[in-house]
Amino acid sequence: MAIGAWFCMYYRVRPSAAPRLLARQVLTPVVAWWHRADVKTAVELRSACWLGSPASSRDAASLSWISLARQDSSIEVVDVRCGTAADGDIPFVYESPLTPAIVELRERCGLDEVVGDRSDEYAAMLRLGAWAGTRWDHGQTVHGPTYDALTPYQRVEAGSAGAKFLCHTVARLTVQAAAAAGWPARVTTVSSDGYAWEHSFAELWSTQFDKWFVLDTDINVVYECDGRPLSAFELCHRRELGLSDGLVRVRRFAAPKPGVAQTDMLPLFGYVHVDLRSDWVSRQLARGSPAGGDLATWWSAAPGFGAVLTQRVREDDPVRFDWPMYHVQIMALGCERVDDAFVLTAGFCGYGPWVRNLEVAVDEGGWEPQSKLEQVFRFQPGGHRLRARMTTAKGSIGPESVVEFHVR
Repeated sequence: MAIGAWFCMYYRVRPSAAPRLLARQVLTPVVAWWHRADVKTAVELRSACWLGSPASSRDAASLSWISLARQDSSIEVVDVRCGTAADGDIPFVYESPLTPAIVELRERCGLDEVVGDRSDEYAAMLRLGAWAGTRWDHGQTVHGPTYDALTPYQRVEAGSAGAKFLCHTVARLTVQAAAAAGWPARVTTVSSDGYAWEHSFAELWSTQFDKWFVLDTDINVVYECDGRPLSAFELCHRRELGLSDGLVRVRRFAAPKPGVAQTDMLPLFGYVHVDLRSDWVSRQLARGSPAGGDLATWWSAAPGFGAVLTQRVREDDPVRFDWPMYHVQIMALGCERVDDAFVLTAGFCGYGPWVRNLEVAVDEGGWEPQSKLEQVFRFQPGGHRLRARMTTAKGSIGPESVVEFHVR
């Protein structure tokens, strides 16, 4: 009895709920083993997001240039700015914008017109959020099991006919609408205790701000600090990051829904978890598959939150939980002297879905698309600059990576 009481106190669970949670702990890896082939498929799908091999470390680009300079004293490395490397494998599988149901959503709902001018990406994303946040009222309308099989567009139609859906449904629709617009997105959930899923919303990746941010299309708000939108991880760890509640601005991008109680949501951000997939339409998974559910979910919590009895994977590293995208790592692979020229072999790698081009610029030259991830460049004595960036299928431009060096 004493052990049971300690167990429930440690994990903060009610005695009546403990058997169910323990059974889930035991059964999750067993069922996952049965569906283990799904993991291989997920690995193959997410490999398409990589240009080249993942960097061996977050400092791999800088270290490669330092090593090159040590090998050849005729090159002096002045600066290496390659952004943040995605840290190892990112186990997220994105729904393709070319999936028929996503194409149907874009075309039949006129999402290109909804988004409009993309020169201010954040404003365009807020327009998409306003559209998604006004398709139906908050609530739960029971229509039978066939509603679980509705396409995203059919859900929009159902909302137009008066159906009401809860936050998780509108979060998924927002993620699917973002995919239709060519923007990576994910569903994130918050909880005050780590067990009851009290609210879900979408997070979008902004190339404009080079970060994830919450786009809550049930409450119809974003959270900002000094004009920059905040992610769920930042809101969860805001005190560690020096963000008091007074510094967080709640900005509304659409009128509140009649069925939503207007309450302060920030207290719910003590615990957050993110589903590591958005391809719910194109890849149907059995219940308990390791490519979905608990084993394909990352969670994090603020310090002092306490233990959570779960098979979900705890990830408190901000560079992992809020993984960066479209940063090109410019790697120095080797060099040699040919006559009076310095011949450099450089490699390029990076992470992000739906990349159209890797573009490279040398010195003051213009951007040129590259078909190879390893290139040979010839430089004469003097100062030089090598730049690289990714562009997406919808025209978003990732951050510019730069290496500056001097050849003697």
